[in-house]
Amino acid sequence: LKILICIITIISNFMKLEPTATRDPYFVDTTKYVRSSSYLATVSPSIPENTIPDALQHWQQKAIILVLEAGCVNRLVELLRVIQRLNLKEQWTDLSLHFTTLCTLRSTISGTHAQNHFRSIGGLEILLDGLGLPSNKFSVSKHSSISRDERGEILLLQLLYLEILSEAVFGNVNNLEFLCENGLVHKFANSISWPAFMIQESHRQKDTTKTLLALNSISGPVHFLKITEWNDYSLKLSIALCSFILPSNVVKCCSDETAINQISASIPSAYQEQSVRWMIRVLLTVFLCIKACACESELPSHIKILAKTIQIYTIRTFRRVLVSAPALLTAFREEGVWDLIFSEDCFYVGSSVEDIQFHIGTENQNDNVRNNRTATDSQSSYRTDVNILQVEAISFLEFAATLNENTYNLPECSALVDALEHCVSDAVVASILLKCFRVILQLATEQTLDSFISLDAITRVLKVACLQAQGLRNSRNLPRPEITIDRDGSRTENIEMTSPEDRTDHTLTCLKLGVNLLKDYVTISSDGRILVLHNAECIECLFNLFEEESLRKLVLEQVLALFRLPPSSARDHAAKLHLCSKYLENFTQANENEKVNSELLIDLLVSMREIIMMDRMYYQNLFRNEGCFLHIISLLNGTFNEATGERLVLNVLETLTLLLEGNNASKV
Repeated sequence: LKILICIITIISNFMKLEPTATRDPYFVDTTKYVRSSSYLATVSPSIPENTIPDALQHWQQKAIILVLEAGCVNRLVELLRVIQRLNLKEQWTDLSLHFTTLCTLRSTISGTHAQNHFRSIGGLEILLDGLGLPSNKFSVSKHSSISRDERGEILLLQLLYLEILSEAVFGNVNNLEFLCENGLVHKFANSISWPAFMIQESHRQKDTTKTLLALNSISGPVHFLKITEWNDYSLKLSIALCSFILPSNVVKCCSDETAINQISASIPSAYQEQSVRWMIRVLLTVFLCIKACACESELPSHIKILAKTIQIYTIRTFRRVLVSAPALLTAFREEGVWDLIFSEDCFYVGSSVEDIQFHIGTENQNDNVRNNRTATDSQSSYRTDVNILQVEAISFLEFAATLNENTYNLPECSALVDALEHCVSDAVVASILLKCFRVILQLATEQTLDSFISLDAITRVLKVACLQAQGLRNSRNLPRPEITIDRDGSRTENIEMTSPEDRTDHTLTCLKLGVNLLKDYVTISSDGRILVLHNAECIECLFNLFEEESLRKLVLEQVLALFRLPPSSARDHAAKLHLCSKYLENFTQANENEKVNSELLIDLLVSMREIIMMDRMYYQNLFRNEGCFLHIISLLNGTFNEATGERLVLNVLETLTLLLEGNNASKV
């Protein structure tokens, strides 16, 4: 074994330029694998390629060619195949030779020619096989006999396989097509998900045996790794996955759009499109695998960390791709990117209050999010970390919907409305979605107006607002606001995450954003207001929102604007008649509600006189046909305080006078 490791190390040294100690940080005396907390350190070369002199780079390339011509790559692939077979049979579980061979092989696959040769000798199959659990020795059933360092080493081994596979595929359409073959997408997804399955199985065993403390003294749901080590693993796995689409240095920290565009321009367009399609298929399968871990219980915290980290990095990578290649939006849509991002497995995965903090250790490219902070308590970590993922998703959708090249943003608007309906009980997220809607409407007006009509978006937005307003009214009638109204109208228990005052403020803000979106729509669209007038559901929602005191001024402004529309058809007349009917219903509701101040009734009467003056004869007849006199006179039957009672009587008389003035039919 020592001789074999020395031979492979000599080959590696022949092709590399750094000192051995810097080049292979995992080895001591080239034979012993380092067992320390540094096992999840990066496996990338320590010296950046752009700092190597040209002469040395030329020598390195020549050395790699000599190794290829000597057939060493074939031998290394065969050696990996033998090691994997022996590992499966538990006849060889030493990892030193495994790592040495992989690190040496990594130096030989740069360039299209080397990638093609590597594929032709079965190298891609070997790397794909290596992503899985290397040996049953490391399974959960045998974990008690394995040290934590060894458990970390197998995760590092998986990362190394994944990074080398990415380098063997990157930029090469033929090699990527191999990974797209039937069954291989599922195999790849399962292979990178085995730690999640191991964690869940570990939980299941602990629940069964009730020996949590005996298994390990380390706190946290995963006892074979510390939480910081698991965070590091999740981070590196996410970067390695995204490096199939963009170079890893871009995925990690690059924020210069010009630099990203230059790098993307060097990637073949066919490869870029295929890599995006492949990645979405992989993620759909990965999240299904992760979801399978929670078939009977809540997802373990470590699995949530892994899922969220993958999601955030892939969303950022997708956005960078669209920045440089907007034409790929079609590919994103065809593969169902919005179904992926705005799904129970991604966008809503953090909705549980048991969700814990997770930390993404790179610079966030979204100015509205600061993800380099670590929350100190469960409440703040929940709100902070959930919002990181959700804001990233919404920001990406907003960017895609407003691309100059996007002449048809119905898919994006549809995903946004669906997400809004799903988040009806989360006013914070719903507010972000509504703000996104307003931005899209302003930046891509023509396309968005068409999408609004196709989706009946305004009606759906107002329905969400009505459900939120109903939930707000219900909460005020409870000693503790523990009830929320879902989009289907059902009541669900609301576990406290914020104070009642904060939740009320968030809901009121969201309600105002919904009404303001309506205002923007009817202002921008030439026929938007008439479409609202003809929509009975919209009218119903507007008057439902009228019950919320903080919205009355905004809602009344929109109602009066509808009354100002000149009737030009029988359909317009019927819609105006319905509008008058709904307006008069407010008198009855306000009079029956003991908590409503008579100031509301006075405001309704004043506004009614304003409506009549828009077209006196027309609205006198409409209100008369809807029984306005009965509604108004009945207001005098109520009991009001002395301060407002006289004013109410005077306003009733003024309104009745205006309804009768110059209209003989009304006097009969």
